[in-house]
Amino acid sequence: MRTLPVIAAAVILLTAALNSHAQPKSAGIFFSPSMSGLTYQHQLDRNTFWNIDLAVDYGDLVLGQSKTPGFSARFGYNFIIWQGNPGNSRLYAGPGVNVGYARDKGHETGGYGGLSGNLGFEHDFSSGISLSAGISPVFAIHLHNTDRGLQLQTYNNGLLWSLAPYVGIRYDISGPDGNGQEERPTAKIRRPLFTYGIEWEYVSTINSIYHHNFSAVDGYRMNDKGSKMMYAGNASVYAHAGVNIGRHGNVSLYAGYSGLYDNYAVIPVSLRYTWVFGRSDAGWLCFIDGGCGFRPESAMSVIGKAGGGYRISLSRSVKLDMLLSYRCSYAEIPFSDQYGPVSDDRIRRNNNYLSAINLGIGIVL
Repeated sequence: MRTLPVIAAAVILLTAALNSHAQPKSAGIFFSPSMSGLTYQHQLDRNTFWNIDLAVDYGDLVLGQSKTPGFSARFGYNFIIWQGNPGNSRLYAGPGVNVGYARDKGHETGGYGGLSGNLGFEHDFSSGISLSAGISPVFAIHLHNTDRGLQLQTYNNGLLWSLAPYVGIRYDISGPDGNGQEERPTAKIRRPLFTYGIEWEYVSTINSIYHHNFSAVDGYRMNDKGSKMMYAGNASVYAHAGVNIGRHGNVSLYAGYSGLYDNYAVIPVSLRYTWVFGRSDAGWLCFIDGGCGFRPESAMSVIGKAGGGYRISLSRSVKLDMLLSYRCSYAEIPFSDQYGPVSDDRIRRNNNYLSAINLGIGIVL
């Protein structure tokens, strides 16, 4: 059953490739709360285009119902229903097909297949970069194993995540035979004094070092400490504002909403210093970030982060950051013993140090 989505995806890719000539085409990546992956778009004419998306499906990890992700392959045929002048902005919609292998809400892992829809907006920049956002509901049948054998039922996660928006970035790979540009000269741009923007990241928690000291139900003192390798998928979203310092540096205040652990999220506030290498305000960068996380009726968390990435100049005033970082955080996360959740009045020590790898994308103005 695992091979069915792969075969279907290969057939879709082969069929699409046979129709690829010199029309404009672009490739890139996309993110959503339920999946992330690679995307390819091929323009057929002024009013239609098709796209192929190959993704890792982690929707059930976000819901806390699975420990392993699935995968998804999607083909869509889209109609441009509105275009801005001179045509670098567009609103589009269209049908498609979707196959995959993932765990469904309330059911075991299995293959699924069915129809999908697409409604989105995208904007092309002179640098060859396109940004898009939209929704893509899936109306599919899920095949899974039960005590009564194999069962076919509606793929609930396809509808559950139907209103979760995706964001994507693609680069024009048409070349000189299409409508793309072979060379895109970069003009020297004077750095602004103030900056602001947004950032989204997928958080993979990989290790937990803990020390729990508490009173058991029968009155005995319990002391539990150790370290465990793990995988917990989560996400973070931030807004930020700051000031450029000299030609390369920037100091910004970040605030937003971030998941630290399964079913445990905080409101982080942090200060970040970023250094951009090179002679312009684009190129490789590195950063260090530190601050606190707040949660109602809970102790304050401490969060530190260090990483790097690459900054792309989309226009004179818009920059796109592709980021990879390591995050270490301290939090007093609720825990359980053999009798259930341990109440706050029985806890003497609740130390948790979490390590995570983050993959992010951000817009800086």
